[in-house]
Amino acid sequence: MHTIEIITYPGTLGLDITGPLEVFHMATQVVRSTTPGATGYDCRITAAQTGPVRLSSGLSILAETAFEQMSS
Repeated sequence: MHTIEIITYPGTLGLDITGPLEVFHMATQVVRSTTPGATGYDCRITAAQTGPVRLSSGLSILAETAFEQMSS
């Protein structure tokens, strides 16, 4: 499985988070349905620290990974 880190910070536009999430989710579905044994993508929301991040719209999302925990 490929890990995708989607970086966020306070004031990020929601579409900048949800757009890539949707694209990689769909890509995972396509890969899994067309390639036996394929795993696709694991997307993670990453910020300076774990916890809630307030987007430009006021919506908060949860960063599950901090920068120092990012995959290399």
